[in-house]
Parts: sequence; structure tokens; C-alpha cells
Amino acid sequence: MPQKRSPRLVRKVRETAKAGNAKAKDVLYPLILILRGTRKGIRRAKGWWVKTPKDRRNGILFLVALALIVVSLFPWGPVLVLAALMLLAAWAGREKEDPKKKVTQAQAKKLQAIYDGLVPYLHDPADPDQLFKHGGDFRASFDRWKFDQNDELAELELHYSRYFRDGEAEQRDKVETVIELKAGKARDYLFQWDEQGNRLVVSSRPPMPSLIPAQPFVVARGEIVIGFTDPVSARRQIPVEIDGVTRQLAPVVWRVGRRSTEPHLLALGHPGSGKSNLLRSFALQAVRAGHRVILIEGRKTGDFACFQGRRGVARVAAGLDDALDALRWLAEETERRADAISQARLAHAPVPDEVSQQLWLIVDDLVDLVDLARAAGRPDPQQYLEAPLRLGRSANVTVVLSAQYAQARQFKPVQLTQLRARVGLGAIDQAGAKLLFGSTLGTGKDDELPPGRGWAKIGSAGMVRVQVPYTPDPYDEETAETDRSRVLALLPS
Repeated sequence: MPQKRSPRLVRKVRETAKAGNAKAKDVLYPLILILRGTRKGIRRAKGWWVKTPKDRRNGILFLVALALIVVSLFPWGPVLVLAALMLLAAWAGREKEDPKKKVTQAQAKKLQAIYDGLVPYLHDPADPDQLFKHGGDFRASFDRWKFDQNDELAELELHYSRYFRDGEAEQRDKVETVIELKAGKARDYLFQWDEQGNRLVVSSRPPMPSLIPAQPFVVARGEIVIGFTDPVSARRQIPVEIDGVTRQLAPVVWRVGRRSTEPHLLALGHPGSGKSNLLRSFALQAVRAGHRVILIEGRKTGDFACFQGRRGVARVAAGLDDALDALRWLAEETERRADAISQARLAHAPVPDEVSQQLWLIVDDLVDLVDLARAAGRPDPQQYLEAPLRLGRSANVTVVLSAQYAQARQFKPVQLTQLRARVGLGAIDQAGAKLLFGSTLGTGKDDELPPGRGWAKIGSAGMVRVQVPYTPDPYDEETAETDRSRVLALLPS
């Protein structure tokens, strides 16, 4: 039987071969430069010759032959030309500085930490390339990175194994979570997956202002500002005053009325995430635009008390009986409006002003109202929403419903199909995002979002992050005097 070689002997042979290879490269380095540069020059000359028109090639050959004849007439001419060509080849064959090597020790440590954290999720023993492996180097799979002046990761592009299940939201969520945790939560990261090219681009987005006060916004008729987002996510910017300074911010605009493609909206959020603040912002913009508004509180919190008796506010219902009565009236009013508009159009007559005015229904914590009705043996409030949701667009009726994330599954499927404008405030997991928006967020998890911060999606448009205008309850004792005065000044008489 053949004897097994000693591991120490094998290791020594490998080290000797590696050392000899390194010495040979050092000795032959000038020749390697010249050969590499010559190969590049021949490749470029060949490409240039192919692109040159045929009618110009004879003239070029004549000039080259004439130059060679002239050079050969001078003493030492061919030798000098050959030396010049070798110098040019050596210059062209030099190794250009790789931008990947421009990394400080701290940056390399952070990139290596991200790489090591991704190994358990992106390592595949069946992958022949072994892009992610235990003990590997981040340069094997990280193609591009960029740090800001504070040494915080600003951009990162990596490629992964073609066997990775990037089509599954759970697998992508794990990778996004690791990158965000290892890179640090000083920035908000956006993850762009290229499933066809097996690449992932991670980019940081600039911080958004966390406190945008309620104010009259410069928008077109029938447009409502949900909040503000990144400039790259919007097509325009509007002037907004913050702390006495006018800034240009990108709004998330929602169109209501007969021309709206998504006439109804669903808002979800945790307690304290700014859900009632969003509904007050909607109501304030609606009454200032000359619309009529019906406000219903599912918990008797008094969040809409400031609208009681204001011009344009048809009703503020805070109890179960008042809420059911308001919903019943709205269902009948929606059908009456739809019939009146249909008859006017069939008669080629103008639509009456009383039905052309936009009518809003804003219900806060609808599921709590449903639970109260069920416990009291009363009719389900959701049955009165069928007509407004189905005929709302043609009858100039807009419905806005809100609830907590845990209550989202209690909505009827018919309602969810009609409520295609969606807003989610506060921290949300990927399962909740899948239910609300139909896809994952494409951003890392953040459990410390400021109030009013979340995501918005209108119909089939893309999902964008949003910061809701700060519209506090002016009757709340904890509201600052400046904020109270601002909201009261915006409310109609």
C-alpha cells in the first residue's frame, strides 16, 4: 500500500512553491509589464483597425510605411523606436490601483463584519464559486462600496450565489436585517434586489425632517397631502415652512373625487405611531378645500373634538349609537348621490351642487367599533360601508378607515379590495407589510421610528416612506401652545 504523505511535508512543499512563485514574479515583473502592455496595445489597435473605414486603410498603411523608412535612415533610429515602444507597453501594462483597495482599517473591519454576518444565509456548499464562505474575504463578493465622511456605510453592491432563494420574502428579510444591524442604524437603508443578475444594491437615504407642522399646502384641486418623502420618490416639490424657514419638500399626494383612481384609503398603525394625527390632517385639509366631513371615533378618545361645530363638518360621532346612525345615513346618502348624478348625466343636465361637493367619511379604530356593536348585539358597522366603498368614486364620497396592525385581518376582503390607497405608520414587520402593501418594505427594520413616520402606497404605484404632517389635538393638555395656536388658526370658524 502506498504510504500517506505527512501533512507537514505537504504544507512545506506548498509554502516553498508559493515562495518560489513570488520570487519569480519579482524577477520577471518588467517582462510581465511589457507583455501585458503589448497585449493591450494589440487589442486596442485591432479594435481601431476594425472600426476604420476601408477607404482610409490604404492611406494609413502608406503613412506607417513612410514613417518606418524615415526612422530607419537615422542612426540608432530602430533601436530608439523599439525602446520607446517598450516604455509605452510597460506604462500601459502597469496595474492600476484598484478602488477596492482604497479602504481604511475601520472600513475594512465593518465590511468584513457584514460579510461574516451574511455567510450563514448566503453560503451554499453546492455553489462552485463559493462567494460566501467561512473565513472568506469580503472582496470576493462585494463589488462596490462607499463611505461618508463619518465612516458610515453609504452604498454597497454585492453579488450572491445563483442558488440563493431571493424570490422568498423571508430569505431577503434575513439578509436585509443582517446588513442593517452590522452597518449600524445611523442611516435608513434601501435594498434593491436584482433577481436576474443575482445582485443586491444597498444605498442609504438622506434623513427626513421628523416634525413638519400642519399648514396650507400648495397643491391642485382635489389633491390631499398624505405626507412627505424622499425627493427621488416624488415628481415635484412644494414649499413647506419649518421653524420659520421655507424649504422645498417632496409630497406624497393622494387625489380624491371622481378623477381619483384610488378613492378610498386604509391607515394602519400602532398606538402612538401618529394614526389619529394622520386622520386629523386629512380632515383639516378636506374642510379647508370646501369638502364635507363625517368623523367617527371608535374608542371615544375625543381626538376629533376640535372639529365639532366647524364649518364643513357634518357630524362628529363618538358613541356606538351615533356612529351607527351616521354610517346608516351615509349609506343612504351615497345611493341618493349616485342616483342624482346618473339622472343628471342621462338628462344632459348639470350635476346639482349638493351632490358634486366631496363628502368624506373618516373612521378611527373601525375594528373597535365593530367589537362594541357585536358585544351589544347591534348590526355590524361594516355592512353600512358597502355602498360608500362601491359607489364612492361616482358619488363623490371618500372613505378613510384606520385600525391597528393586529386588527387588519378582521377587515372584510371586499373592503380591502376597495381600500387600495394604503398608509402604514410605525414599525412594521415583513408579514404586516405583505398584508398591507402586498410586498416587503425593501428597507431594514427600525423599531424606533419617530411619530408619524411610515410607508405609503397608492394603488399600483411604488411604495415610499412618508412623514405625516404634525397635526396635534389642540384640546389636548400636552399640546404645546405654538402647535395649538397653529391648528386652531387652520380650522374653519
